Amino acid sequence: MTENKYPIGGYAPGNYLCKCAICGCTFKGDKRSVECEPCAVKGKEEFDKLSPQEQDELVKKNVQLFNSLIKKQ
Repeated sequence: MTENKYPIGGYAPGNYLCKCAICGCTFKGDKRSVECEPCAVKGKEEFDKLSPQEQDELVKKNVQLFNSLIKKQ
């Protein structure tokens, strides 16, 4: 069993009660955590299965989405 390095996606360990943006469960994590550990690990595993080109395209798409949301504020 390998030890995880944190943060993983939107999860980091901590003692705050948080709600997962993916599955909706309540979990203990860092006060800035937005995903439970199982959802974060699953997302990382899915990302790692993508080719480098697909990873780049997904990151660029997410940056564009983030920028469009920020501009709306």
